[in-house]
Amino acid sequence: MARRPVQRSAWGARAPFADPTGAKGFWAPFSRAPAHRHVRYRLPLPGWHGRDFSVAFLSDLHLGSHTADLARLAAILAEVEASRPDMVLLGGDHMNMMAFGGGRIPPETIAGALKVLSAPMATVLGNHDWEYGLEAVAGAFEAAGIAVLENRALTISIDGLGVRIVGLADDIHGDPQAALVGAEPGPEIVVSHDPGVIVDLPDGCILLAGHVHAGQIRIPGLPVLHMPASRIPRAMAHGHHRIGRRHLIVSAGLGCSGLPLRLFAPPEVVTVVFAAESPA
Repeated sequence: MARRPVQRSAWGARAPFADPTGAKGFWAPFSRAPAHRHVRYRLPLPGWHGRDFSVAFLSDLHLGSHTADLARLAAILAEVEASRPDMVLLGGDHMNMMAFGGGRIPPETIAGALKVLSAPMATVLGNHDWEYGLEAVAGAFEAAGIAVLENRALTISIDGLGVRIVGLADDIHGDPQAALVGAEPGPEIVVSHDPGVIVDLPDGCILLAGHVHAGQIRIPGLPVLHMPASRIPRAMAHGHHRIGRRHLIVSAGLGCSGLPLRLFAPPEVVTVVFAAESPA
């Protein structure tokens, strides 16, 4: 991994964080998380000929953005563990970089909390992780045994059959290497924080992403009013989309950025069940 300086958003909190409890103080009554939901998709995986297998996809934790976020995450992870996924993939933006409201949870605490999951696990890094400090976040996750796929791939075995997981760098802060996708034969799942990388990927790929929080604050009946900078249109801020022969799944994520507020864009845990490719 190339060395880069610690970065910090002009409006973000200053690193390093030193509150492993994520205390919200005065802001606690105003920072409570809405109820999360579980969303499930089913897709055929090109090149896969084994049994159906499940991937739990958790994105945009922004841990500490909500009141009692460590206890909330523990409850969510218990639900994920009970569902017995075959692997867990993380979509980045682990850090809470809000300019106010406390909740300054260090990356070591976040990575440590995730270790309760027993399935093989890997993560990509998001723009807020870059702003906190790429090496600090990546180092904490690697030390906890969670592979960081920053323009890197690994193979996870399902009953002795391999599935290649390709993690691409953040589309804004990083330099995603799209040539990694499809570079080897066999079944493959691509993960990147920002769904905008889909425009550079080849036909037949499946991309899991987050970043845009489904708009975070929505008004029923209206399109997404605002979302973070991305190369995808606002109409693709959430859900399963087909772009030619490419599949894109965009998670609403679990935390918040900017404000500890979600409106008509509930947080979610995504499960994707991958099935064997149908015979031609």
